[in-house]
Amino acid sequence: RSKAIAVVDSVLETFKTKITVGSVDDRNSSISFLEQQVGEYERQLEEGVQILAQFKRENFGLLPGEGGGYFDRLQLEKEELKSMEDELQVARGQRAALERQYRGEGNSAPRADTVELRDQISELDRRLSELLLLYTEQHPDDIAVRSQLDQLKQRLADESAQSTDGGVDCRSLSDNAVCQDIQIRLNEINVAISALESQIGAKRADVDRLETMVDKIPDVEAKYIDLQR
Repeated sequence: RSKAIAVVDSVLETFKTKITVGSVDDRNSSISFLEQQVGEYERQLEEGVQILAQFKRENFGLLPGEGGGYFDRLQLEKEELKSMEDELQVARGQRAALERQYRGEGNSAPRADTVELRDQISELDRRLSELLLLYTEQHPDDIAVRSQLDQLKQRLADESAQSTDGGVDCRSLSDNAVCQDIQIRLNEINVAISALESQIGAKRADVDRLETMVDKIPDVEAKYIDLQR
């Protein structure tokens, strides 16, 4: 009996030793494997960072930004262009009214001008209602449309007031205080129109540039997003 017990104890100790040594070897092998994997992923990540950096340099100005992707940018540029064109139309109308007033035609302005003003006001009111469904009152488009509305309404009020006033031909009354005021306002509106025309030209160039890249920019954006992954 004692011999049998000693043999069994010896066999058990042998098994324990082998299991312990095997576990240590397996653990060391696993750690070594994981360290190799970490090193490989670090190498791949560094390569990816370098590729992404080179891609950014090669496609500077074409990558998506905080304003969204290509189609969002194009739509925003078109909306801004339309807003500028509307503002220019209003400014030109104001200049025409001032020029008529300068020529002493304030009391005989055609009825069509008043009708056109009311139509413009109605159209801007409708556009403002649509914008308020999409944006807050602090959105630049909302602010721009409200500003145009205020200008048109003031112009309509001015023309209504002039309908009962006698016109003065300022072309031969350069020293007249009213004429001088009109001339100052004309100069200011001309400067504003010139600035708007310049801004519209630049904005239209931006829209044209984006439209010519309709086949390139979306591919660049898709590749950029893929590289970021």
